[in-house]
Amino acid sequence: MDGNPFCCWLRFLLVRLASDIFSVRSEIAAVKNDMAEKISGGFPRREKHHKRTPSDEIHIKELKTDEELWVGISPLATILKISDLDRQE
Repeated sequence: MDGNPFCCWLRFLLVRLASDIFSVRSEIAAVKNDMAEKISGGFPRREKHHKRTPSDEIHIKELKTDEELWVGISPLATILKISDLDRQE
């Protein structure tokens, strides 16, 4: 069976196919890494902040206060009321 030229040719093709598959996979990985580097290069790096400053706390408190003022107000209902007032005049 080892002397059969067909078996040798088949083994050669299988080895060649495995080699091609490995090289294609490594090329795909290289292209993915290159694309990731180019895409991430367009965005600024984010720095992790571990501590909140007192000014951050004050700003968050103000935002929460402002949020409480706006909760329950429907922009669409307000616009409809204003448009009704304009029509009445």
